[in-house]
Amino acid sequence: MMACLPHHNEDVTNQYGDICRVTKTLDERDICGMSMEGRGTMLLRAFSDISPSSPAGIASIDSETSGGCERLPCVKAHLPTVRPGQVVFLFNIQCATGDKACAVLHHLTHDKQIAADQIYFVTVISSLEGLQKVSRNYPGVSDTGDSANGHCTGRATTYPTRYWRLHATFLEHWNE
Repeated sequence: MMACLPHHNEDVTNQYGDICRVTKTLDERDICGMSMEGRGTMLLRAFSDISPSSPAGIASIDSETSGGCERLPCVKAHLPTVRPGQVVFLFNIQCATGDKACAVLHHLTHDKQIAADQIYFVTVISSLEGLQKVSRNYPGVSDTGDSANGHCTGRATTYPTRYWRLHATFLEHWNE
């Protein structure tokens, strides 16, 4: 997940006068974690263990009904101030329909004025429908994962490939 963050390469001179190319990543304080997981907040705790200096927040989503009709989810977020250029990881353990993720993303991009390209949506269990809804409504939001060779890939665009590769691997091991 951290390997997928923005970084830049620059040339530096070492102590012997040689020019070396180095990759500079973001500082921990330039990354903010936000959980929409509910009670467990497992991903946010893991993030805080990995990046203890990073600010963190929580969003709660209340789906209210009125007169038998379900209204848009109400988002209440406790989020530190996010500076321009600061990256936000939005953690959600599962994304089934994408409705709650879209509600939180709407809150972040419209109410908190955070640019969509600063947000990385991190989910463990997700459906194609949910990822497509998030991708369709918030195309600037990154949904990243690791490919088989360890490189970062966009998950929403490669979901069928990932699914079939995992399915084939499962069947291989099942038949052994």
